[in-house]
Amino acid sequence: MGTSLVPGVPPSPNELNSYVFNGVWKRYDEPYFSSLKWTLGNFSALLVMACVTALIALAQAQCWSLVRYIITHHKKSTRLESSGPDPLLKLSQSEAIAAAMPTIARGLLNISERLPRRLRVRLCSGSNTQSQEEPVESPIFGLASLAIITLFIIMGFTIPWGLTEGALGTPIVKSRLTGDCLDSTSSGHLLDILNRATRADEIFSLCRDEVTGGCDTPYPLVDPVITKTRPTTCPFGGEICLPDVPSFEITHWNISPLVMGVNSRSQVSMNQRLTCAPITIDPFLWKYEDGSVIYVPKLSSDPIQLSNNISLILTTLNGPNKFSNESSGLTMFTEKGPFDLTVLPGYTAGTNYYNLPEPLILNEFLQRNDSQSFLVVLRAGLSQYTLPMDDPFFSAHNKKNVYPDDTNTSMYIADYEATALGCIEQFQYCFPPSPLPVPCTNWGARGSEFSAMLEYLSYQYSGQYNGDIHSLLEHSTDQNLLSVNEMFSLFRLVPMNFAIYDFLAIRIKYYEMNLLKRPKRVVEYNRWPDDYKEQWIIEVETWFMKALLGGILAIQDGALYTLRDLDPGFSEAYLREWKLCGRILFHSPDFTNINWLGLWTTIIASTVIVLVGALVDMFPERLEDWLNLIRTAPTWGDDSSRIEEYSEADNPI
Repeated sequence: MGTSLVPGVPPSPNELNSYVFNGVWKRYDEPYFSSLKWTLGNFSALLVMACVTALIALAQAQCWSLVRYIITHHKKSTRLESSGPDPLLKLSQSEAIAAAMPTIARGLLNISERLPRRLRVRLCSGSNTQSQEEPVESPIFGLASLAIITLFIIMGFTIPWGLTEGALGTPIVKSRLTGDCLDSTSSGHLLDILNRATRADEIFSLCRDEVTGGCDTPYPLVDPVITKTRPTTCPFGGEICLPDVPSFEITHWNISPLVMGVNSRSQVSMNQRLTCAPITIDPFLWKYEDGSVIYVPKLSSDPIQLSNNISLILTTLNGPNKFSNESSGLTMFTEKGPFDLTVLPGYTAGTNYYNLPEPLILNEFLQRNDSQSFLVVLRAGLSQYTLPMDDPFFSAHNKKNVYPDDTNTSMYIADYEATALGCIEQFQYCFPPSPLPVPCTNWGARGSEFSAMLEYLSYQYSGQYNGDIHSLLEHSTDQNLLSVNEMFSLFRLVPMNFAIYDFLAIRIKYYEMNLLKRPKRVVEYNRWPDDYKEQWIIEVETWFMKALLGGILAIQDGALYTLRDLDPGFSEAYLREWKLCGRILFHSPDFTNINWLGLWTTIIASTVIVLVGALVDMFPERLEDWLNLIRTAPTWGDDSSRIEEYSEADNPI
């Protein structure tokens, strides 16, 4: 077992606030009109929206001037025209509404049959008291005024609300590109990565590891698309799965860069699947000294090589089984045996990160070429339950009085020293712009399908770069090559950060963590499970969701330091564009996003209304002259009249 680390970084949803980019940036996954964001602190955004609201209010007043002018010239008064300006052009909104109220009241009375007849007659008779000197001769002025007021009140609320994404909750902001991050290397931050690796566990512990508790809600940018099924077939050969126990399959679909928290132009996405089933350990169990050993590599003529990465030594023969009828679980309870989880093969034997010339070949019962296979072994130790555990992973049917002072209380002890789940993990990469009927690779192991997608994206350009791949990748906006860049800068980080195998193996090796759900009560070994028949499914789902959150948090750390070094042969401009430092997206309640194009559309439209309304107020007579000139101007279609007018003007004789 490796050295145990104690992480010292507490989880905080706002720890990246000092890295937020303040300014205008483009979010690539949104439509063009809403893609440009102006990120400001909440107070600054409030001031901007206050100015926008004031401009909308001013536009409302000037819009009334414009509408009043239009109505005046389309509904002329029947009075004798005077040499002075039309008094209707000075009509206020309140006067227009007051003059229209009797007409509005009559309309309401005619619609409502429930009003008393006496009240209807009284209101109708009183509505004809309008002074003959009032300039309003039509209720259209009042109705137009009410419509304008209502419209602009609605706009005064909805426009700022829409511009600031107010209906969508905490905004998604982008990290800024820092010099420290640009100059850093991934190897210089290995200790930081290790110290921050267990934040997902700490976050879930706030909800006692309940996947529906909501403790992880502030972190994902979009809700994950996850499906769960129960295949009836065993994921392994040799019938090592326990009979009559369906497997459990959980799949996370469409893991795009946005899901991982990265602002990207690439349309590549990934699917991740984990399938687990309770299995019998017997095919991997061998006698060793006074006990036995679980050994997962393929057997050869060489003696078994015991190693923590590929084997687990047991104290007993793990009966009842082919070797012994002894209850190994009861024996280990009496001897106070260990209570832990072990992943076989251990880290890093199951990943071949270091490109060893001979990758580990597993036992033929466990080996699969289209996935990564591993065992999760539980040693029950002092576990005890108040009821019998029919769950095959936590199987406990040995009834025992564990409290000498209380002869009336018995607990159920584990049946075996060790039980196991067999799991396979698969990845699939998809490229929606592909013309293929199925734009996805096959389901496969962590590295094989990555290579398959990378080969597909780059195949058509294999003869175009003439040895200078840097130039080809730097200066192309083709979706295929953009996706190649993203495969190198982001998706190469995915397996080690999102894989459930890595999630389990790293925590067991470096942190010596027990990854079972936290007990519902204080006593560690007195376990109160959620389900006495299929608790193992709840455990697998919990691992999956923790690994998902852990992967998102690990990618977010790209705002702090370099997670993966890019080829130094690329230009500085390329590194600034494709390093994760300036592309990390995350939630922050201390900032506000304003729709940049929507803001300027609102400002320009309101300003035009204000200017036109002011022109109507200041120069109504001049505007009337312009309108008359437009009305009397000859049309372009009347060529003969224009020729005749031109001839008379040039030849008065």
